[in-house]
Amino acid sequence: MSDLASIEVFQDLTIWPGQQRLENIRAALIGQTKTPWRHAPEREAGVGSNEFAAFECSARESFPSVGLILWRSEGCFRVSNIVPREHGQLTYAQYNAALESFFKLVVEPVAKTLDLKVETTKPRVSPTDWMSQKTAQSLSIFSSCANKSTGASHPYDEERWLAFILDAYQDEHDAGAYLARWLIEAEHWPEDVAHDLVGQYEFAMHLLARYDRTR
Repeated sequence: MSDLASIEVFQDLTIWPGQQRLENIRAALIGQTKTPWRHAPEREAGVGSNEFAAFECSARESFPSVGLILWRSEGCFRVSNIVPREHGQLTYAQYNAALESFFKLVVEPVAKTLDLKVETTKPRVSPTDWMSQKTAQSLSIFSSCANKSTGASHPYDEERWLAFILDAYQDEHDAGAYLARWLIEAEHWPEDVAHDLVGQYEFAMHLLARYDRTR
């Protein structure tokens, strides 16, 4: 199967402690900050100091001035959000550029010194990142062959659409999170038709699960 078109997504960054204590990692990250990044303790008021750390970065060429939250969760630290300090919202590219800057200037030097494992997710994903090859192929065949103005209303389109739904259900892959965006941004479906298809998909998943529970 040829590579499927991808869409931009917000990246995640996770810091695993290894043999280090999380509070020591937090202190090391704070100590590593330097221009354009700074620790923002005023944003931590009222929350346990070891639960998260707040940082800010001045505007760069690839993103505006931002605030970043590093949250303690399930034995690790994760970047839980990056937001513009003034107004509006970040694009995927701006968010990921800010994350990369924080990683390169703050996290990476600490990770090397303390021998920490750091994981970052990809900035772009395609259906094979959230479903099996078989299910992704079914989706690709439907999208390539269907009349994008009528969705799955034609009998042949409906047959291919249902084949995708059954593959997704049997493989236990939930495609709902990215399905609409992929149809619209990567495959250029009309927004109303794409959202209608996602509604059909979600209803079918619930119906099939309900059927299986009552057998």
